[in-house]
Amino acid sequence: MSPFRLLTLSLLTRGSFLASPLSARSVVWKVSVIRRMFLLVAIMLAFAGIGAGAPISRGEGQFAIDAAAQENLLDLAWLAPVPDDLDVEGYGLTYGVYQTAAGSGVSVYGNPGPLIPYDEAFHGAGAQQTYYQLLSLRSDDDPDVVARQVSTVLAEFGTDDEAETGFAAVADVFAAYDQTRTPPEVGDEAVALRAEFTTADGRAYQELRILVRTGRFLADVALDDYTGDAPAISELTPLAELLVKRLENPETVEGPGLGVQVVRLVGEDLTTFHDYYTRRGGDEVPAEGERTSLRESDDAYFDEAGGTDFYYYTAEVLPTDEDPTIVSLNVDLRSFADDERATDYLDTAAQDWADVGGTAYQDVEVVDDVEQLGDGSVAVSYVQDSSYGSVAGYRIWVQLGDRVAAVELDGDPAISLSTAEDMAEMQLACLEDE
Repeated sequence: MSPFRLLTLSLLTRGSFLASPLSARSVVWKVSVIRRMFLLVAIMLAFAGIGAGAPISRGEGQFAIDAAAQENLLDLAWLAPVPDDLDVEGYGLTYGVYQTAAGSGVSVYGNPGPLIPYDEAFHGAGAQQTYYQLLSLRSDDDPDVVARQVSTVLAEFGTDDEAETGFAAVADVFAAYDQTRTPPEVGDEAVALRAEFTTADGRAYQELRILVRTGRFLADVALDDYTGDAPAISELTPLAELLVKRLENPETVEGPGLGVQVVRLVGEDLTTFHDYYTRRGGDEVPAEGERTSLRESDDAYFDEAGGTDFYYYTAEVLPTDEDPTIVSLNVDLRSFADDERATDYLDTAAQDWADVGGTAYQDVEVVDDVEQLGDGSVAVSYVQDSSYGSVAGYRIWVQLGDRVAAVELDGDPAISLSTAEDMAEMQLACLEDE
């Protein structure tokens, strides 16, 4: 993803607004959060055995390190559908949330606050991890509104029996839906459901969803139509079949595993904004409403730079009347064709980022005395205006072999360099243990 595209994502996050309407069960972007001064920071590793570390300071509060990890974690983000998997052209990536440590109970949609019944259905059955993704198609008549959306939730359980329990529990959440007479013949068990809803701004839409279990995996796929057409089961069944095929044979779509190599913030008072691949196998993933010319320009740029797969993550704790603290973490993880291409990218990353920041960042300075991590690291400090006031922090790039992770941590109170370095070191651990 180019610096321009990343800057655009950052600005969208800071404004905390949504460009298109979502269903009632989709993401809540404006939030009331942080009711406590302790925020858990989880190192999502690909295997167990990393013990909890000591707290590190952040302003007047603290971060606690919670090393929640699993063995042989499958990268569900890589198995999720991309726009090219759909029969209709024009879909773009809108949103994603990866919960790689779901055992303690998490918001599948990445929202703050107490768990909803949908979340509890997965947690109660013992889901180990979940991935939620939303793809949107803009209207031909009005490109500012959405015509259709495809949402996918993938879940991994420890056993087939747990997944079977999860299937029944999730299906029960949708008890008010109308069930089709003939279930789709896909996976070990499946059900197709229909319902009609109205958004908060008065837009009516019709929803078709297929819930399917295969082995110890669960897929919940929904198609929402805002144009007045009832989606046909034949439109959604091929996607359910594709996901079942991938979940049953993940080795056939083996990816770089970047989705499970990202350090993530966790906690009840956290909102996730971005958590998905932006580049896969040397091709940019189309974003909702993105100009084709921009995407093609990025493709050409990163083809020349040797960029193969990119993953982008953003999560924030925003202020409330009770607590004005702001914390934001961005991770931009990139893999390249070889170590040399990754080194070339690292060599100019800090200055390139400082040059493109423009009015979105102030007081940008390259940090000369940043701790050297992995195969090399560079950093910048900055101040940035947000909808909630000024925040300050650091962006640290760290290289390990053919991968470079940019870890951007800021907040109010301002993030210290030592805290940002600690976060970058946690991100390095995620790379080292892969």
